[in-house]
Amino acid sequence: MQPDQQGLSVKPRAFPWGKRPRHPLAALKSRDFRFLWFSVVFTSSATALQQVTVGWLAYDMTRSAVLVAAVESTYTLPFLLVGPLAGVLVDRVDRRKLLLVSQSVLVLLALAFAIAVNVGAIRVWHLFPFTFLTGVGWAFNTMTRQAMQPSLVPRSELLNANVLNALVFNVVLATVPLGAGYLMVTVGPASNLYLEAGMFLGVIGMVSRLRPVPPAGPARRASVAQTVVEGIRYVGARPSIFGVIAVAVVPALFLMPFVRGLMPIFAGEVLQQGPQALGALFSALGWGSLTAMLALAFLGDVRRKGLLLLTMALAAGVMLVVFSRLAWLPAALAALYFVGLCHMMYIVTTETSIQAATPDGYRGRVMSIFMLSTGMAPLGGVLAGFLAQAFSVPLALLVGGIATVLLVLALGLRFRGLSQLGGNAQTV
Repeated sequence: MQPDQQGLSVKPRAFPWGKRPRHPLAALKSRDFRFLWFSVVFTSSATALQQVTVGWLAYDMTRSAVLVAAVESTYTLPFLLVGPLAGVLVDRVDRRKLLLVSQSVLVLLALAFAIAVNVGAIRVWHLFPFTFLTGVGWAFNTMTRQAMQPSLVPRSELLNANVLNALVFNVVLATVPLGAGYLMVTVGPASNLYLEAGMFLGVIGMVSRLRPVPPAGPARRASVAQTVVEGIRYVGARPSIFGVIAVAVVPALFLMPFVRGLMPIFAGEVLQQGPQALGALFSALGWGSLTAMLALAFLGDVRRKGLLLLTMALAAGVMLVVFSRLAWLPAALAALYFVGLCHMMYIVTTETSIQAATPDGYRGRVMSIFMLSTGMAPLGGVLAGFLAQAFSVPLALLVGGIATVLLVLALGLRFRGLSQLGGNAQTV
C-alpha cells in the first residue's frame, strides 16, 4: 500500500469498487470494538426516541415551522460552538473517561426533561436549552467515538467498522420511531424520555467495559489554542481532506436540516396526519439508510471513495427535489427511503476517508473540524423554517434539494481530484 502526497492510502485492486472483507461482520472480532458497537445500539435508540418526541412536542406546542425547525436544528449547534474544544480534549485525555462523562450528563438531562414533561411543567423555551445541552453531549460522544474507532480495528476493516456502526443506527432509526409515535399516542411523550434515559445508562454499561484509552495527541503543556491551530494547519496542507470537508458542508446545510427540521410540519400540514405518520417518515429514512449499510457491508472497502461520496450527495439532493413534490404518504415514504439510502452511503464513505487519512494524534482535531459542518445545520434549519413559513413546506424542500445538487456539482468541479480519492490518483 502506497501513500499519496496527502497521506491517503492508494491500494489498486482488480475489482473496480473495492475488495470484499473476509466477513461482513469482520470488525466485530475486536473485543473493544464490540463494546463500542453495542454502545451505539443504545445511543441510536435514545437519539431516535428523543428526536421524534421533541419534534412533535415543538409542533404541537407552537404550530410554527420556524420554531420547529429551530428546535430540531439546535441539536447540532454545539458541533459548531464546542467542536474545536472537543477535538482538543479527544486528543489529550483518556477517551474512555470522556465518553463516560458525556453519557452521564445525557442521563441526567433526559431524566430531568422527562419529569418536566410528566408533570406538565414544560414550556416552549425549555426545548431549546434541553436540545442544546443534549447536543453538547452528542458532540463529545460522536467525536470521541470516531477518533477512538480506528485504533480498535485493523485499517483494512475500518470501512466495515463504520458500516456496522451506521447499520445498527439505521436499524434503530427504521424501527424505534414507529414505537415512539405509538407510545406518544397511547401513553404520553414522557414515556419516550424515560426510555431515553435508560438507553443512555446502557451506553455507560458498555463503555465502562472498554480498556482505558490513553491520550494520543500533543503534550499537555501545549496550549489549547496552539493545539487547535495545529489541527487547522494539518487540514489546510492536505487538499484532499479539505475538499471532503468542504463538500460535507452542503448536505449539512441544505439536505438533512430541511428534511428533519420540516418533517413534523410536513406530516401535519402536507399529509394532514399525526405522530404515527411522523414516525413512519423517520422510519423510511432509516430503512433507506439500512439498505445502504447492507450494501456497503457486503461490498467491502470501496476503492473510488471520492467518486462514490460525490455521486451519493448528488443523488440525495435529487431525491429531496422529488420528495418536495409529493403529498401522498406512500410516495413520500418511498422518496425518503432513497434520500436515506444515498445520504448514509455518502456519510459513511466520507467519515472513513477522513479517518483513514489522519494519524491518531491528529484525528480528534481533524474530526472536530469535519464535524463543524454538522454544527452549521442550525443555519440550514432556520432557513428551511423561514422558507416554509413565508411560502410553503414543499417550496422549502425544493430549494434545499436544488441547492444541494448545484453546490455539490460546483465543489466537485473545484476539487477535481476528489473523485479519485481512494483510487489510483497520486494527488488529490
